[in-house]
Amino acid sequence: FLMIRRPPRSTQSRSSAASDVYKRQTGVYEAYELRDDVPCRYQGKGVLQAVKNVNTIIKEALLMKDCTNQIEIDNEMVKNLDGSQNEHGYNKKKLGANAILPVSLAVARAGAFAKKLTLYQYIRSLSQPDLKSEKYILPVPAFNVINGGKHAGNKLAFQEFMILPTGCLLYTSPSPRDS
Repeated sequence: FLMIRRPPRSTQSRSSAASDVYKRQTGVYEAYELRDDVPCRYQGKGVLQAVKNVNTIIKEALLMKDCTNQIEIDNEMVKNLDGSQNEHGYNKKKLGANAILPVSLAVARAGAFAKKLTLYQYIRSLSQPDLKSEKYILPVPAFNVINGGKHAGNKLAFQEFMILPTGCLLYTSPSPRDS
């Protein structure tokens, strides 16, 4: 767990954690996932180097930072600590997206806790700070039903086939087309 200092008004001690799901991507716009490439450990897919980066480089830089400064912390990790880029932008090749993303998510959880908000409310406050409306837009879930592409072990030209249940006002309501 990476401990990040809470704002001064908070007297409670609490840690936040998050993880990143394995997904080895090869697209030119995608962030780099750092793997150990040691064949005898998880067929080369171990992440000890990414974990080491969290526990050393990232931890040392973020320790005692205010967890409610999400954008500042994310920029510190992506631009200053990692800094690796290609022609499409920052690709996180030095530290690994699988080190940076879980820390960013843990910081978001800690920030939400510090501000006494749910995570979705906190993320909205970061992305739309001037929005005065109390209404929230319900996100549309996406379901991956068939995997394809290079890492799926088949010859499908598409990486993923997904379905999205669109047209519902609530998750519990039927589609307008079913009425």
